[in-house]
Amino acid sequence: MPPLPPTECEVAVKEFSKDELYHKFFLRNWRQLNSSTSQSHVSIVLNGTIIKRQKSLAGVPPPPKWRSRSVRIQHENKFLTAITLGESHDIIRMDYFRFEYLKQRFQADGSGANGSPSHVMTMMPLADALSSRGHNITYIAPMRVEGVNPKIRLIVPESFAMFVKYILNLASDPTAAIQNKPPPPFTSFDKSYAQSCQVLINSVEFQAWLIATTKIDLVVTDVTPDCGVGIAYKLNAKIIMYSTLPFFAKFTDLFTLPDEALGTSYDLPFRTDSITFIDRIKSTLLPLGWAYETYQVAPFLESVLQEGLKIEKMPSIYDLYKNVSLVLMAGNFITEQARSLPPMFVSVPGLHLKMKHEALPSEMEEFISSTDADVGNEGFVYVSLGTLVVANNLPQSIINVFMNSIRAFPNLKFLWKWDGEVPEKIPRNLFLASWFPQQDVLSHLKIRAFITQAGRPSVQEAIFNAVPMIAFPILFDQDFNAMQLEERGLTVRLDVHNFTDQNLQSALSSVLYDPRFKQRVQKMSNIFTDLPIPPIETAVFWTEYVLRHDHLSHLKPMARNLTWYQRRNLDVWLVLLLAVVMAILCLGIFVIWMGRFVNNLATKTKLKQS
Repeated sequence: MPPLPPTECEVAVKEFSKDELYHKFFLRNWRQLNSSTSQSHVSIVLNGTIIKRQKSLAGVPPPPKWRSRSVRIQHENKFLTAITLGESHDIIRMDYFRFEYLKQRFQADGSGANGSPSHVMTMMPLADALSSRGHNITYIAPMRVEGVNPKIRLIVPESFAMFVKYILNLASDPTAAIQNKPPPPFTSFDKSYAQSCQVLINSVEFQAWLIATTKIDLVVTDVTPDCGVGIAYKLNAKIIMYSTLPFFAKFTDLFTLPDEALGTSYDLPFRTDSITFIDRIKSTLLPLGWAYETYQVAPFLESVLQEGLKIEKMPSIYDLYKNVSLVLMAGNFITEQARSLPPMFVSVPGLHLKMKHEALPSEMEEFISSTDADVGNEGFVYVSLGTLVVANNLPQSIINVFMNSIRAFPNLKFLWKWDGEVPEKIPRNLFLASWFPQQDVLSHLKIRAFITQAGRPSVQEAIFNAVPMIAFPILFDQDFNAMQLEERGLTVRLDVHNFTDQNLQSALSSVLYDPRFKQRVQKMSNIFTDLPIPPIETAVFWTEYVLRHDHLSHLKPMARNLTWYQRRNLDVWLVLLLAVVMAILCLGIFVIWMGRFVNNLATKTKLKQS
């Protein structure tokens, strides 16, 4: 198509039905406009045909400051988009569409889960530390973070934040988990990651940053979405990945790691002290399942990266992962099991942990310290199911179990992180709040136990402060974490599908009054904190190590240039199997031949004798 006149801007769109759930396209053309022209137009082009021509800002000359306006397009009874138009000087910026009904769903869920900030918050200490050492840091996040270092440039694309919030609301439905509904196939999660990448890189905020950016030396990205490897490739930057999750089988082929049939992962939890043959079969096949899933999603993700980042020759996802210089792992062998990992995997457990704790807010402290005729003062139990599960959205039967069990321990106080509408009648020994300074709460001298969903950051905070736990896993990696803690005698693991007053009260009695739980977690805390240098210093050292050195192949596994079947020696085993089969066949043929030879010889001997 020939270039448009300077007074027009083309916006290419594709059809989608109103019932589609995810973003199917994005507006990717940026055209320079004549800022002095008062009659600039935007042409909406569908399959090469102009279907609508919209005056930019109703024909008003572009203002000097940013303004935006939504244009609702409908063509042949199909909703095309809600386009955000804005002008800054002589550049018109085209954001991708937002479904109107999807936007309303976001707003309706505003009182629900706000999206887990744990991944954001656990990476922020590294950004702070690098900033304090003179590095220029730009932090792109799916949500606002309070108290950010003013030296750090925080970019929160609005549409990206909305999309992540929506996906997390879908994925973290506690009712579905409690009703034992199977989670979506792992392909759904990876497709969601690819779609979140599409939303991010085509947002106005990200595109503006990308265009204005001339030099980036290093990209540090969360390991779960695959967007970072493409962004680093576009910027010709080195890349470090950071994982808050336990090891999971997807890492095996992406990072060309040894395939350990005895290794558990969070997507296939089992007890390591009683590994069965079936467990080993599943553990062997799971990485292959992830490899196949990546193969299925890769074309879509590669097209998203190529179009959104304007990459002419797009490498494969597998080739992009070969560019990863380092992986910072938030876990270690203490809460998981030891693994055969190459030097590019660096353990930084508890990167987010506070070394100095502060006093609790006065209202909380007064509740903990107060005594009256009905409420004792034997310490307190802290209850938090994380940032994804909204307590008020739990089934009423689950809430009743908690309330009844809290009443059964009148000599103890309970602090419960509660989001949503507060119940009218609550026990006198219960304090509800939508926010607690969790690390300060866990370091309090009067804390007796922690009822937790067993998310990775919460588990590390409890171990660091030597607080016994009761695990109530609901989502994602929580069951794996709880199983590992139970195996080490640090927790009582409750089953969300068989959650009764008796089970919770029995767990509380065990953790509160059996001294072995406190002894074990204290021992584990001593091991957890016995490090040569703090994790943040380790992370800073290795980050700057990557910046200092151009060639880091010495950190990577030797098998990175081998295929998936070569890394597993399947070709070797196939040749050996064929050799054994051939040997058996040859032996069989030889035995048959010898049998016939002996029979013939015996027959001839009998004939001569006769």
